[in-house]
Amino acid sequence: MLARLVSSNVEMQMQDLERTAKHIGDLDGLIRALLASVPSTRPGQRELRACLGAADAALQVLRMAIAMERPLDELAQASKLVHDDLHRAQLHFAYARHDRPTHQAVQLAYRLAQRILACFTAAKVT
Repeated sequence: MLARLVSSNVEMQMQDLERTAKHIGDLDGLIRALLASVPSTRPGQRELRACLGAADAALQVLRMAIAMERPLDELAQASKLVHDDLHRAQLHFAYARHDRPTHQAVQLAYRLAQRILACFTAAKVT
């Protein structure tokens, strides 16, 4: 009975890790696509690109921390940086004008960052 419970717990953790890895890959592709598609002609666009660039850099730090097998505290901290940068990008739409698809893509990126942060903070607690 205990062995079955332990094996099911390990399977759940592996599924969470796979899901988190997929979210990180999806977020990386989405941020890169946004950076490629948002022009930098207007000040609002330049500010959005700066937020996305910071999120891209923070995501690379997170990937390096994962590759170096850093402690969960550092992974949670790195994922918090990604989350905060994308939160700033999302708040940017409150006062700047952008097209609807860009707004939706930034919202999707922010939700992915929320899920990644939740995975690492939940893993830190258990």
